[in-house]
Parts: sequence; structure tokens; C-alpha cells
Amino acid sequence: MAAPSKYDTDWFTDADELGKKSGLGTRNTPAVDRAIALAEAFGKRPGGGMFKLLERQKIAKGLVKRLNEPNSFDQGSTWLCGIATFVRVWAFDHPVEFVTLAVDLFEKGKGKLVGHGKYGGKTITPSKELRDSPPAKLSNNDDFNHADWIVLASIREAFNDVFNYSADEGVFRIKAWNFPSDVEREFKAAGYTRVINKAANGVGGGGFQNFSEAADLYERDWRVILLINSRLLSAKPEDVASTGVLNTSNHWVGLNSSIVVNTFNNKALVYPFDVYSWNRIHTIPDWKKPIAFATLDVSYFGFVAGKF
Repeated sequence: MAAPSKYDTDWFTDADELGKKSGLGTRNTPAVDRAIALAEAFGKRPGGGMFKLLERQKIAKGLVKRLNEPNSFDQGSTWLCGIATFVRVWAFDHPVEFVTLAVDLFEKGKGKLVGHGKYGGKTITPSKELRDSPPAKLSNNDDFNHADWIVLASIREAFNDVFNYSADEGVFRIKAWNFPSDVEREFKAAGYTRVINKAANGVGGGGFQNFSEAADLYERDWRVILLINSRLLSAKPEDVASTGVLNTSNHWVGLNSSIVVNTFNNKALVYPFDVYSWNRIHTIPDWKKPIAFATLDVSYFGFVAGKF
């Protein structure tokens, strides 16, 4: 068993303690109520906005849904997973600021990613290319939720120093790539006063100590985003264990439950735990039985975490 990290001492626990912590914690109900009122008032105002192909009422409806159902953010078929996973926790922590950004983007053509009042945040000014772009498509070919599109796409573009963003993500989806440094910058811009980036851009697993640190931080109420290969979400054990020709990361998920690890015959076993991805909660592994850490680590590439 690895030595405990500097953040906590008790994440390694017996299997009968599974599920002792899950979700994002307690919400600020008055703030959520204010945010919903802002979204509903926005939806009732007349007129179009700076995003010519988005509809005011659809944005308002989408904002209210995301406030009521924090796990419903949906990146669809885009590569906006890092943005969606970050915005989910930011909107949970700062619902009024989340709605204000969406409203300002639509009505003024710019807004501010902000959270903690001590910090200035980051100004988000979408390009004309993005403002004129249709929303991307979901996997079933429906239109992207208009609230998701205006917020996720605008934040993605703001943290890309090279490309404008649009529904056309470019060759190899290069306009949508979300690196660990981008997620770190997003947390910092939103006023998370403590941010830890221990995610690897390159190939190879994240390692046992890295994984245990991510688990420790979640227990201490940090917002923890894991960098993985999406095969880790597969329902087939043979897919999870396979690396293919080149083992690389390609997906971000939000840690959503305690992680329990036991050691048998000097081999670490990870009990099923929950993550947010693609508009719902997934269990890793999908077959809901313990998985050898050595197998999981093939698809694990570290984490970025933030706390106010």
C-alpha cells in the first residue's frame, strides 16, 4: 500500500465504506434561485442577440435545466469535454456568474468568466466566426443545447491562443483540443484560489501516487477533473485493457464519488467509482466490479483540481 499523500490520510478504506461521499456537495440554494430568476427574465425579453443562429428562449430554457440538473451539460459530438467538465463544477459553485456570462455573451457579445470576488476573472469575447456559427450537433444529430453552445464554445475559444472556434473543429479536431494547462487556466480565471495540475500531456499512465492524490483531494472537497482515455468508460473489459498502437489520453471526466482501493496479494484493486461525462454519471468500470489498478492505469493520465 502506498504511503498516504500530504492531502489526506484515509482514502484507502474497507469496501464496506463504498459510497461514503458522492456528488458535488451542498448547493447555495439562494444563489441558484437568483440564477434561475435571471435566466427566466432573460428568456422573456424580446429581440435577438449577437449569436445570430441561437435563440434567446432556448438559451434560457437550457440554463434553467443546467441549474436544476448539474450533470446534464452535454458536449455532444464535439471535443469540448474539458470545457464541459470544468463548466459543470463552476456553474454549480457560481450559478449566478454562469448565467450572467451566457446572458452577456448573447446580448453584448462578450462576458466574463469569474467566480471568487477577489479575482478579476477572464473576459470572454467570441469571434465573429463563432458568433456566426451554427451550434454543433449532438451524437443523435440534434442541435447542441443553445445554452451549452454559447458558454462552452465561447470559453473554449477564449483559452485557445491560436484558433477561432466554431462547429467546424478542424483537422483532427485541433481547434477543440483542451490541454491540462488550459483546464488549469480555466480554474484560475474562475477564481479557484488553489489549483493543482498533475495531468500528463504525453503517453503513459498517471501512476498510483497520482491517482491516490486525486482521490484525497476529492475527499477534501476539491473539484477534481481526471484525464483519461475514453476506453476507460467502455462496458467491455477487453476494451479497457487494450492500449492500441499508441496509448494516449483523449478525454476529461469529473470525479464524482469516493475512491476505494484494497490490496490483495500485493496487487491494488480499485472498487467502482463514479465520474461525470457526456451529460450523465458513469461508473468506472462499467461492469461494476473491482478493477486492477494496473489495468485502470493504462487509461489514466492524471488530474487537474481546484478549490476556492
